[in-house]
Amino acid sequence: MMEANALFLGMWAAMAVLMIGTLFSDLLRALLVHGKVRQDTSFSCRWSDSLLRLEMRKSGWTWFYLAGTIYNLAIAAALTLWPTHPLVQTALRWLQHATGEDTALVRIRDDVVLVIGLLGIQDLRRFLESVLVTEFGDSTMHVARLIHYLGIAPSSLSDPASTDRSAALVSIDSPALWIGLLLFALGSFHQWKCNASLAKQKRDNGYRHVIPRGGWFDAVRCPLYSAELLIYLAFVVITGGQHTMVIVVFLWVLLNQSICAKYQSDWYELKFRGEELVRWVLVPGIW
Repeated sequence: MMEANALFLGMWAAMAVLMIGTLFSDLLRALLVHGKVRQDTSFSCRWSDSLLRLEMRKSGWTWFYLAGTIYNLAIAAALTLWPTHPLVQTALRWLQHATGEDTALVRIRDDVVLVIGLLGIQDLRRFLESVLVTEFGDSTMHVARLIHYLGIAPSSLSDPASTDRSAALVSIDSPALWIGLLLFALGSFHQWKCNASLAKQKRDNGYRHVIPRGGWFDAVRCPLYSAELLIYLAFVVITGGQHTMVIVVFLWVLLNQSICAKYQSDWYELKFRGEELVRWVLVPGIW
């Protein structure tokens, strides 16, 4: 039987290949890209067209963010409060591919548990953003994007680097911990601020598309994606750059957000042709 770790690595690799494929395939772009830059298309092939219909309005993801909050925080709580519970150990032994002869408890590193907890906090923020801040339009998202949100916690737990039988606590004096938490807070704050700015500008302009201004919008065209990269970079820093699956997830997010930023930038150039746009797309001074 294939190990869970190899299965998840294959999943992220496949998603990366499919995301690159959106540059060449209308079907893949419709499946994996969301919002106003999503490819609006249909296919004569019944199965392809049926696959495309597995979608929902972006506003419906408000409740998914709530479910994601419960999902990730429940995992973090179980690993913190009941690490030796039989159900927890059964799940961890499967994820870690522990053999029946190995009776030692599977213990998860505290920094990995912290990352999963921060994922739950991020989902909670996105839920509150959706309820209190975001002005949703009529755009839709395909349910295929659920794979990203549901796959991070179990894939991280499947990595052999997640286990630490000494179960040492995260050192409060660790520079990596504080730098990572600072990056997470910075990315989260500016993502919230950018969404609030977008919502206000939508209301002020009669819900017409305009070039966003102010804050990080004056530095890059796609600051929401830039903030997302900071959040996932924080997870790499917190785990000391030694957790393969966390790095793999960050690389997936980097690829995903870069391609989405390209689509967003192209849309801006087409929609606001002749108007002055910010030079940089995702990272000031680089691209």
